[in-house]
Amino acid sequence: MKELKNFVLDSILASNIFDIEKEATVFLLQKDELILEIFVTNEQIKQNFSHICIAVKNREELVKKAKLSGYKCIIIKRKIPDLIFIKDKSNNIFEIK
Repeated sequence: MKELKNFVLDSILASNIFDIEKEATVFLLQKDELILEIFVTNEQIKQNFSHICIAVKNREELVKKAKLSGYKCIIIKRKIPDLIFIKDKSNNIFEIK
């Protein structure tokens, strides 16, 4: 896979999204049409940064439906597109782009 970029997820943002107060280095990798974000930390932790990211045409409509169905939605306001995550009832996390 080709590395597109890397960045550090700060502990505050990690806490807001994943309930983990630790920094993590994130690598954005691509192979053909597949793009992965890999979260790497040097510490062993019981909780992790596992999530799936999906792209949809209308994020606001998906969030509205998710909330009406009782799913937790995490919206982090930013100048660039907001970060949106939905947690299912098994605590799986889905990032919505």
